[in-house]
Amino acid sequence: MDTLIIGMPAYNESRHIAEALDSILNQSYKDFKLIVLDDNSNDETVKILSSYAKLDSRILVIRNHENMGNLYCFLELLKMSKSTYFGWLGAHDILGKDYLQVLVETLEKNTYINYAFGSLIFIDEESNFTGRAKSELSMRRSPDQPWKNYINSIGESRKGGLNFHGVYRLKILDNFAVQQTKTLVGWDHIIVSRALFFGAEFVSTAQYKMRVFKNRKSTTYTRIVPKNSPLQSIKPTYIPLLKGFLVDWWSLPVGLLTRVIFLPTVIWKIRVSYDFKLVRNLVNFHRFRITNIFQGKNRQKSITKI
Repeated sequence: MDTLIIGMPAYNESRHIAEALDSILNQSYKDFKLIVLDDNSNDETVKILSSYAKLDSRILVIRNHENMGNLYCFLELLKMSKSTYFGWLGAHDILGKDYLQVLVETLEKNTYINYAFGSLIFIDEESNFTGRAKSELSMRRSPDQPWKNYINSIGESRKGGLNFHGVYRLKILDNFAVQQTKTLVGWDHIIVSRALFFGAEFVSTAQYKMRVFKNRKSTTYTRIVPKNSPLQSIKPTYIPLLKGFLVDWWSLPVGLLTRVIFLPTVIWKIRVSYDFKLVRNLVNFHRFRITNIFQGKNRQKSITKI
């Protein structure tokens, strides 16, 4: 089993992917494998990936035969990874040179910590600094009552401190991809809450540079589902996010009584933290979802290793 696997979903990232690849290959920490899942790009992305894979055996490139969407790629990378530690890297983002070293060391020194993450720094399309996350997610850890960490974190990521691009002990993500496959929005918020439940640590010296595009909509609206899906027209709705949180909450290792008692708290925290259009989006979501089920009944999952 590998020590650390980094998963990188990619779609039409030819402009920035070389910079992202260089940032991980130049890490001071060397004991990792990079799995790149290309979502059927139609630009030079695959050509660039292939050239890097030929030069470094730590890179494995896999390509979807059709565009499957952003959410699918993120979670598929998680499902195919077998390692002690795991993390994601955006195909247009940049890691500080010691990012992996610092975070892995944090996990190895602290057995009660299961997720380590660094500072979230924003850059523009030219890699210029544009700002930092307004607030880092506060731990507010309660060692004997981890459910408090989970509940307190709901909605906190809306304040600008969301960074799920850290390093996880893979065991705490067990079954997460299967649970969240049908969640349309907010799975990254859910995974941060889960990480806080199992114990997380913020390390200020580790820097993750996230690229923000002026003319690219949030992936929440565009690449959660394939481009040709009618679901593209649906804005985020409270119901799938609520479902995602509740499914995850119910899977956590807490007693039945704790689950039942705090279920209303989870629902309330989500409802007041996320201001989504409820009824209209709910109707549209299920109408198009039913259409997709019938249209995609014979859809085959197909990927190719490059």
